[in-house]
Amino acid sequence: NLFAQVDYNTEIQTIFNANCTSCHMYGNASGGLTLTSYSGVMTNSNSGASVIPGDHANSLLWQKVNSGQMPPQNNPDLTSNEVDLIAQWIDEGALETPAVDYSGPVWHVATTGSDETGDGSEESPFATIQKGIDESIEGDTVLVAAGTYVENINYNGKNIAVIGADRETTIIDGNQAGSVVTFESGEDSTTLLMNFTVTNSGGFGENDWGGGIFVRGGNNTRPILDSLIIDDNVGGGLWGSAGGGGLCVVASGKPH
Repeated sequence: NLFAQVDYNTEIQTIFNANCTSCHMYGNASGGLTLTSYSGVMTNSNSGASVIPGDHANSLLWQKVNSGQMPPQNNPDLTSNEVDLIAQWIDEGALETPAVDYSGPVWHVATTGSDETGDGSEESPFATIQKGIDESIEGDTVLVAAGTYVENINYNGKNIAVIGADRETTIIDGNQAGSVVTFESGEDSTTLLMNFTVTNSGGFGENDWGGGIFVRGGNNTRPILDSLIIDDNVGGGLWGSAGGGGLCVVASGKPH
């Protein structure tokens, strides 16, 4: 994800105030470009778009300061650090106020989301449940909107809650690529999987236990499984012996 780190008012406007506003001010804006305020900077100049958010190379403002055309004549050029800072600000979206990196503790997942550009907030959800798990920390909650998620998830030892919108409409489809949900790293009784259909496990080899949900790890692996539909899954087989189909529990795992 790209989150703005450059503050316009304290870092960018100060560059313009020190170097540019004698020529580019309200009422006397050279080339139609006003650099005394954010709104002025974001207004097109006589030559076109001064700033194209996310694209410094095609932004007229950056082109001018990078080439030395601004400031003009005998005025000293901007330093390379100042030019680079303007480029960074533009590439981060040319925001007036820096964006805030979302940090939970509730992570949102939806089929309309994105693992590349989403931040896990309700407004910008992730696309996969595993991404929500990966970003979470102890005690967090991953809320999953209705839809079908074709993936195989592993809690990886995190004591978190993963909760679907409704077990009839929120489906984790394992695509016959192994167990659909795995608990095998000591997830304790504060760990929750709730409100999902868990389906389509498969593709197991002779050394795989199998199961739509696989729980392993002794007395310390005690996840809560609540309000689930576990359907149309297959078992595996450790050295040919039958592994569980819907729920496979080995090595004294104790789901409840």
